[in-house]
Amino acid sequence: MQTSESATLAELDWARFGSLVDPSRRAIFYRLLERPMEVKVIAAEMTISQPAVSQHLKILMQAKLLSCERRGRCCLYAANPVALDWLSLHFGNVHDQVLHQAQVIGSGKGAPNASDSIDAAMQQWEQVWPEHDGLTVGVIVRLRLIARTLEQLSEHSAARYQLNTVQLMLLATLDRLGPGHESTLTELSRISVMSMPATARHLGYAQKRGLIHSRRDQSDARSNLISLTDKGRDVLRRIMTSQREQEHAAVYQMGEEERMRLTLALRPLMSSLRESLGELESPDS
Repeated sequence: MQTSESATLAELDWARFGSLVDPSRRAIFYRLLERPMEVKVIAAEMTISQPAVSQHLKILMQAKLLSCERRGRCCLYAANPVALDWLSLHFGNVHDQVLHQAQVIGSGKGAPNASDSIDAAMQQWEQVWPEHDGLTVGVIVRLRLIARTLEQLSEHSAARYQLNTVQLMLLATLDRLGPGHESTLTELSRISVMSMPATARHLGYAQKRGLIHSRRDQSDARSNLISLTDKGRDVLRRIMTSQREQEHAAVYQMGEEERMRLTLALRPLMSSLRESLGELESPDS
């Protein structure tokens, strides 16, 4: 009986982890951590269709990461508090192990390239799921943790100027396109890979702050031309300087040869992962 129960728990743990591997499902889950939402509201902020959102919600429900409350003809999805307790406990243990490992290295008792808590966790995983190579899964786990940590660090630097990372990205895009360049909402939505309503909402906030300027396109009365203001460029420069000197300093301080090796490894990996995502989102798949 205990063996059967252990197997069931292991399957549930894997379902929870596996359901969050997909970036779209992860994005949906992060949104629902902020507040309960209906399918149509979630879809309005995503770059995928409403049926695709519904399918992702179904998988998250099966993993017991979400709860659903019916209100009339609508269904309100929210993060499942029980699942959040489980995630908090699990990642809290991992966090404590990582901190302990960092303290060991910092005290000089361990080498910088010594095995860490993720290596230990992967050894345990290999015993439960021998078909999954622990080294490969460890790479995936580290990439996800690095991506999430970088995002959190970017959120901190943007928050100092009452911005979020999406608004910061839009300012950086306008700056990258060159001084005096004017973009349309359609162009910025495509570059940012975000729906037009969501892009318009973030641009509206930036305009209220005086960070961007919007004017009617004389050649197309239905469109506005959007550009970065001097204030917006100054705020962007301050945030980028902060990231270089503080939040993202660990990356900037890597040696040039080390950064080049990392770039050569990540470039084809990113390309292959995008191809896989494109195949999954293709209408023919």
